[in-house]
Amino acid sequence: NVISISPALDLALGGGLREGTCVSMAGDPKTGKTTTALYFAAKAQSSGKKVYYVCSEGRVDRHNLEQIKGLDAEKVQIIQSSDDKTLSAEDYLNIIEKIIKEEEDVVVICDSTSSMCPRDELDGEIRANVRNGLPRLLAMFFKRIANDIQRTGAIAIFITHNIANTGGSRWAPAKVADSGNKLQYQVSTNMAITHRGRWEDSDGKTIGQVANWVIKTSSAGGTPNTTCASYIRYGVGIDETRELAELASELSLINKAGAWYTISC
Repeated sequence: NVISISPALDLALGGGLREGTCVSMAGDPKTGKTTTALYFAAKAQSSGKKVYYVCSEGRVDRHNLEQIKGLDAEKVQIIQSSDDKTLSAEDYLNIIEKIIKEEEDVVVICDSTSSMCPRDELDGEIRANVRNGLPRLLAMFFKRIANDIQRTGAIAIFITHNIANTGGSRWAPAKVADSGNKLQYQVSTNMAITHRGRWEDSDGKTIGQVANWVIKTSSAGGTPNTTCASYIRYGVGIDETRELAELASELSLINKAGAWYTISC
């Protein structure tokens, strides 16, 4: 089965996000990745799925979840470090693996892989000559869950940040997704926010932002490297009405002039 996100994203993805798959949402900080993932979680709840929000960034509470339209914050299982215990990358990945292996009809949002810290790095001193062990842990993790995620029909969303590409080639992109190549190879749906824009009303007041996505791959059947614009309204999540209006305007079903839309019947 395929679960919808929003009109613009569904069109680019080929319908939405497919059960039994891993999804990567990459982009710069504060561009709309978490909001998009949580808005999808609301859709998943309405389809009868249980939602786990694994927050390695350690800064979420119920109030943040209540800002998403349609999301039942009380039913979202939040997993993050507490005053009693600081969770390492190994802890988070083992918890996610256990959920995927033992439960069905679940959506797991990992926010974010970039903030996970392996136990050796967490307990040791801060120093420059430490080799990053997170990509190796993720490679092991994805190998272990590959069969189980299809068996249980889970949807696992991994949010990651962009980092500078230090590869040296002048033809290479300036930025790449963090957390190693294995994450990018393993996911069935790979989507990234290339840039964001301001969204203002007719009075010039900022009411949200525009997340410009490129869908690199999609398990639902979308065409690779399709682009789309998703409208995120502050305090609501994705504004599906605005997205429908924009799509209708592109198809010449309605006329657009500034912030006004008109339709003639």
